[in-house]
Amino acid sequence: LALAILLLPTTPGIGRRALLHAGIVGASVSPSAALAATVPPLEFASADGGLRWAELKQGAGAPFRPGQRVSIDYIMTRRGGAKIHSTVEAGEPFSWTLGDGSVIAGLEQAVGGGGGVPPMLAGGARRVIV
Repeated sequence: LALAILLLPTTPGIGRRALLHAGIVGASVSPSAALAATVPPLEFASADGGLRWAELKQGAGAPFRPGQRVSIDYIMTRRGGAKIHSTVEAGEPFSWTLGDGSVIAGLEQAVGGGGGVPPMLAGGARRVIV
């Protein structure tokens, strides 16, 4: 299962639509075939437990802590590339409370860090293989 994750900032006054129009989500979308020929392949790092990730865009600010509400946009694909779901296309980011156990461990680790994975920061984008 592969995910392209964009961690949305929770700063009041910054709307999701403004972020989308600013092009931040573009960092989590696969390049076209023509562009792919000129872009070096992603270098994935491996974490404890088998999670693999590659930074697409570094975020800014302090890492989120357990108990904080986080919102992400993601594009979920099969390893072969077939899309399963996209919060961008659905028009609704996915939100949960970090550390509450309501999501799979790989998503918690990919966003919150741990086991050798640095935490994501608001506005960052990461490709993750769970």
